This record gives sequence, C-alpha cells and structure tokens, in this order.
Amino acid sequence: MDPNIYLALVTIHGTIMVFFVLTAGLSGTFSNLLIPLQIGARDMASRKVQCQISIILYNDDFNTFDHVIETLINVCDHTPLQAEQCTLIVHYKGKCS
Repeated sequence: MDPNIYLALVTIHGTIMVFFVLTAGLSGTFSNLLIPLQIGARDMASRKVQCQISIILYNDDFNTFDHVIETLINVCDHTPLQAEQCTLIVHYKGKCS
C-alpha cells in the first residue's frame, strides 16, 4: 500500500472517531452526569425514562410492615401515606403498580 494512502486513511479514521464518537460521548456524559451535579439535583430530571426500578417485597417473618414502609419512602420517594397504602395493597393483592 502506498504510504500516502495509508496516512490519508489513518487521518480520516481519526477525524471520524473524534467528531462522531467522542463528541457524542462527551455531550452525553456532560448532560447526564455533570449538569445534575452542578445544579445540586439528587437525580436526573428524566429519571423514569432513564431508570425503571422494580422492587420485590416478600411476605415473611423478617421484614415488618414498618421496614417495608421505610424502604418505600427511601427508595421510591413515597410519602408515608403512599408507602403505607402500597404496602397494604401488596399484602392483600400481591402487587402494587
């Protein structure tokens, strides 16, 4: 292969990598990680789109209703009333969505 063609291909490859891959990666990192940190947010604004959380609640002798309610308040940001209602719904119906 001619050295000039090889150098041209390497240069084109580098240009494509910088402008199409690194630029997109940096803007994604900036918007999803750095901006919430700068404004002091606990999480991203579009949390439900970014992360779907599933919680499995077991009906056993070790996890009391109070423990489940506290967990729902801390993990799902429920109010105490919402967490209590969800716990009772799960207890009687088997699931809560």
